[in-house]
Amino acid sequence: METTGLYNTDRVVEIAILTLDCDGRVHDEFETLVQPLRDVGPTWIHGVDASMVRGAPTFADVAHHVASRLDGAVVVGHNVRFDTRMIGNELSSAGIDIDWGYPLDTLHATGCKLGQACAERGISLDGAHRAIADARATARLLFTTADHYANRCTPAIARPLLCTPLRVRAREGHVDVLPPAPYLAALARGVHTNVDIAPYVQLLDIAIADLQLCPEERQALRELAGELGLDDRAVARAHREFMNGLIDAALEDQVVTDEEYSQLCRAAALLDIDIDTVMTRIDPYRAAIGELQLVAGLSVCFTGQGEQGGRLVDRAAQEQMAQQHGLVVAKSVTKNGPDLA
Repeated sequence: METTGLYNTDRVVEIAILTLDCDGRVHDEFETLVQPLRDVGPTWIHGVDASMVRGAPTFADVAHHVASRLDGAVVVGHNVRFDTRMIGNELSSAGIDIDWGYPLDTLHATGCKLGQACAERGISLDGAHRAIADARATARLLFTTADHYANRCTPAIARPLLCTPLRVRAREGHVDVLPPAPYLAALARGVHTNVDIAPYVQLLDIAIADLQLCPEERQALRELAGELGLDDRAVARAHREFMNGLIDAALEDQVVTDEEYSQLCRAAALLDIDIDTVMTRIDPYRAAIGELQLVAGLSVCFTGQGEQGGRLVDRAAQEQMAQQHGLVVAKSVTKNGPDLA
């Protein structure tokens, strides 16, 4: 499922449902774009633009077909709380009541985004964030993580169910040229977290991607935290884990540019995280563009091996050479120095 956003006022723009038996065989596939009757939302996430939903059915047009596939089935999803909330809102608007029973959530089994979970388990996910591709990948992920589901599961019940004409619109015929994902969204793709806070972190990931948390987004996060039973300490822990995951991803190339530094600091401020804890981790990897003249009295810190004339030079030898040229050797990097690291 793809949506225009995160809130209860947002709408579904694409939905896909796979019906499986207990052995994993697919008995039915249902897929359609949905006309949300409003802006389609973050195209950089779901790849759906306004031209693609032109002529697509509204959710009311397909609501009973969705309900009939959910009724009597154990619902499975990746972040199933989000899916059931958004689809439940749409079904309710169409006059359909649904009891979701006890669904299975592959996010709880993996603790990370669908793409990362699939990559770690060798599951192909072609066309990520296309509803049918995500549904197929989630189905395969369910069976590779089967030993994680110790709790009981029960089927959903939807009423009323009516036979209505079926009209769908798939994506075929459209060329996907997506705008680039925001920097923080790209960093967060591989973030792992504990299963108890995973749904919260996934919602946080989407909400903070534009480096803003508007009142509606903060309210949605508070409501989800309440649903998950997360107190203030647990929410603070979720924020720290998410921030550490962003920093880990930013440091993979061993360089943090000024722009990356600025965005990470802004994210920390939004999450009420002490900026000094962020700076301590990323300052040693700050990238500087420009020339720096080495003059006597300049403070430097060597953090590893160097290279001179094709041979490796260890830290002690580098420090000795620096001192011979009048440079001041610092033993560690802090927010106040040295001049060069």
